[in-house]
Amino acid sequence: MVNNYTEMNQVSVKDIYLPSNWSDIVFGLYIFGEVMAFPCYLFVFYHLLTHKTASTTLYNHTTLVMLFFNFISLTIDMPLILSFMQRGVYIPFTPAVCLVHQFVNYGIWYAAIFSMIWLSLERHILIFHSSLTRTARGRCLFHYIPLAIFALYAPVFYFYITFIYPCERMYDAYTLVCGGPYYTCSFSQSLHWYVTIFHSSLPAPLIVIISGSLLLRVIIQKRRLQRGNAWRQNRKMILQFVFISATFIILDLPLSIDNILRRIGVASAGTNIDLIVNQMSNVPAMVLPYATAITLPKLKQKLRIVIFCKPTRHSVNASNQQT
Repeated sequence: MVNNYTEMNQVSVKDIYLPSNWSDIVFGLYIFGEVMAFPCYLFVFYHLLTHKTASTTLYNHTTLVMLFFNFISLTIDMPLILSFMQRGVYIPFTPAVCLVHQFVNYGIWYAAIFSMIWLSLERHILIFHSSLTRTARGRCLFHYIPLAIFALYAPVFYFYITFIYPCERMYDAYTLVCGGPYYTCSFSQSLHWYVTIFHSSLPAPLIVIISGSLLLRVIIQKRRLQRGNAWRQNRKMILQFVFISATFIILDLPLSIDNILRRIGVASAGTNIDLIVNQMSNVPAMVLPYATAITLPKLKQKLRIVIFCKPTRHSVNASNQQT
């Protein structure tokens, strides 16, 4: 995610107290992370979409949506960022490239963040109020409709801001995301404050609060859950949530804190910190497939099949019976 890059690009290397080859280090880590994450995404998508139990489980739907948005960021946003980091300029430099990068960098990135907010809220419903989703009407009201709203809000908002909002657009080839959607368009002060509060500042703290309250409820009521089958049924969902929410909190919360401090007039922690927290916000797209894959059932067996093309004992027995 790009934030305040216009200011950051005006800071010389001497003003940033980081190693002189810091850009090369980050570039190498980004390349490694992208290359390693791509097959992990394919593995997780294959498992969640082709296995009937996984594809019909409600809590996997929100996970799939969030992974889909992060996969788009990995395959479109990340290559454009890497190209810019390597050259320092957009090649090719066209309005289409700038607009697509702005939409993906803002609209898709925030779509993943808002999907994570709903994922956190939905876990409260699925664990402690599961009766609400037992009927088709309940699943529609408390699962599909909220998921669609949280997932589509940011793409629709930034599609309008990027492609439809009437203004004379100008693009800077030497600034990441060509300056951003707010580079030349004169938006109202109220819209700026709306974006600052509800997009840049609140989502990550909300994820912290909702996630923390969920884990607290689980800890407090764990004994009651263990009496029935609730704990056994929800254990994997809770573990998946812990890994995913920790990824977002650790890597995205610093950027929100930095945005809040800037808006309330508190002095910035330093240009090097600003640079690092912005670069950290690109990392969840590379880490999330691992956070999801680690909670998949029978992970070792599935990896053995994928890597070594070895069938499981069950499939071997089934084929022998057929013969």
